Amino acid sequence: MPQATLILKPEFAEAVREALGGRSISQAAYKTGISYEWLRKMVQYGHVPSEAIVEKLAVGLSADLQKLRIAAGYAMPANPVIAVEISLRGSGKLSEEGIAEVLRFTEEVWEREVTQERRTLLANHNTTEPTII
Repeated sequence: MPQATLILKPEFAEAVREALGGRSISQAAYKTGISYEWLRKMVQYGHVPSEAIVEKLAVGLSADLQKLRIAAGYAMPANPVIAVEISLRGSGKLSEEGIAEVLRFTEEVWEREVTQERRTLLANHNTTEPTII
């Protein structure tokens, strides 16, 4: 029987902590129906569960499903600034000022270099398959 691949993403852990909104893991487990142990692994290690569990988490906590899907690697953001922000915050290696500076630069490049046609293509792309633009 093949082993399941374990995916750990610090940016997913950060997104889950944000989705908890101050709730304890026990409270979140009760609200979502996801086991305490699964939630602990998501919060502590960034363990990425199935897409169905990510959706269950978002619905149970009234959290931003798209942000959780992007952080888990199940979706591609229409605006790369979102992906950059999730990645930078998940790494924990830059100060807030550093993150803000990188995001300003990314936004400037996005506005200057990316055509409306490409933006529309990215916004309408909702699968995990790569898109060549």
